[in-house]
Amino acid sequence: MLEYSVLDYIFYFFFYSFIGWFFESCYCSIRPKKWVNRGFLRGPICPIYGTGGLVMMICLLPLRHITENLYVNELFIFIAGAILCDIVEFMTSYIMEKLFNARWWDYSNKKFNIQGRICLTHTLYWGTCSCLFVFILEPIMNLYLVGQVSESSRNILTYIFLTVFAFDLLDTVIHALGIRDISSKFMKLSEEISEFAIQVYSTVGGKSENESEAMKKELNEKFDELRSNYDKFKNDLKDIKSKSKKRLFKAFPLLKDGMAKQDKLLEDLFADLKDKITGNK
Repeated sequence: MLEYSVLDYIFYFFFYSFIGWFFESCYCSIRPKKWVNRGFLRGPICPIYGTGGLVMMICLLPLRHITENLYVNELFIFIAGAILCDIVEFMTSYIMEKLFNARWWDYSNKKFNIQGRICLTHTLYWGTCSCLFVFILEPIMNLYLVGQVSESSRNILTYIFLTVFAFDLLDTVIHALGIRDISSKFMKLSEEISEFAIQVYSTVGGKSENESEAMKKELNEKFDELRSNYDKFKNDLKDIKSKSKKRLFKAFPLLKDGMAKQDKLLEDLFADLKDKITGNK
C-alpha cells in the first residue's frame, strides 16, 4: 500500500465527497422524478462523505488484513465501519443543528433510530459501504489515481479544489446562518402566539360583561399585533427564499416542510383565536 501525504488525503476527501454527493443526489431524485441536489454547498460535494472516506482510510485500511480469514476480516470491517460512520453522521448532525438551529436530516420515522440522527438502515448501509471501500474502491483508486496520476498533477488539482471549496464554504455558511436567524425568529413568534392562545382560552368567558368587553378589546389589540408581525415575517421569508437561500431549502426539504407544517398549525390557531375573542365560538 502506498504512503499518503497530507495533500493526498485532501485529494481523497474531495473525491469521496463528490462520489457521495453524486449517489445520494441520484437516490433522492428517484421519488420526485427530478434532479435533487443534496449538497450543502454550491459545488457537487457532500463533505460528510469525504470525512467518512478519510476515517475509513486512516482507521480501517490498516486493519483489513487483521486475520488470515477473509470472511472474518470483512465482518470486522463491516462492523467497525458502520460504527465509525455512525459516529461521524451523529456528530455532524449534532454540530450542524447547534450551529444553524435546524435539522438537516431526520430519521425519526425510521425504526431503531437514535434521536433521529442515525438509524439501523443507514448503519447497515455504512457497513456495506465500508467493505466496498476497503476491499474494492480503495485498491482501484490506489492503482489508477495515486499510482497513475503524477504527484504534481494531484497537488495542483488539490490546491484548486481547496481554493474553490473555501469560497464555497464561506458563502454557504453565511447563508446557513441566515436560515438559523429565520428559524430562531419563527420559533420566537410561535412561542408568543402559543402564550397568547393560553391567555385567550383562560380568560375569555370568565369575566363580567364590562370586564369581558375591556378584556376583548385588549385581546383584539394583541391579536392584531401578533397577526401583523407574523404576516410581515411570512412576507420576508418569501423574499429570502427567492434568493440564494432557496438552494438550501431545496437540498434539505425537511427545513421547508417543518416550517410549512408549523405555519398551517399557526394559521388554524389564529382563526380559532379570532372566533374565540369575537364570541363566534
